[in-house]
Amino acid sequence: MNSVPIIPICHSELTKSKLPLPLSKLQALDLTEEAIIEKLFASLTKHLGLQKMPRIDEKTMKNELMEALGKIVTYDENILPGDEKKSHDLTDEMLEILIYLSKLPTDYSVTSQELSMQFNKREQRVNFFLGKLLERNLIGASYDMYGSVKYYISQQGREYLFDMDLL
Repeated sequence: MNSVPIIPICHSELTKSKLPLPLSKLQALDLTEEAIIEKLFASLTKHLGLQKMPRIDEKTMKNELMEALGKIVTYDENILPGDEKKSHDLTDEMLEILIYLSKLPTDYSVTSQELSMQFNKREQRVNFFLGKLLERNLIGASYDMYGSVKYYISQQGREYLFDMDLL
């Protein structure tokens, strides 16, 4: 890696300061920097041994980069791309609910109202995430004699958390 010039370009929630070693020791750029295009081309000019920097429309290029950035899949800051075992496709709120349910006693279940109060979120929002978790069989639902729905983590949900090193 010492003989190959590398310029890490950070985006989304990954910043230069959060890069892992040895990448954090390199000349990195943040896409949010004001002069990102100028700095990028100055580095390319230097590393490619060019006499002068090519002419480019910096504003247009930055706009195109930012547009492309919106289409990039992002990863948790503690998970590097390529570590598929640890990358998850649940929203933070879904994961929060799943982890909470995993900490309850095995024979215990909770209503969406209880979860709403626990996480200080509207019950409608909690119900949306519960529906998504049910579709994926990560949680189960039971009904009591009063018609209330109670939720619990399923074996598949426990396995999911275990695979993510969250259990």
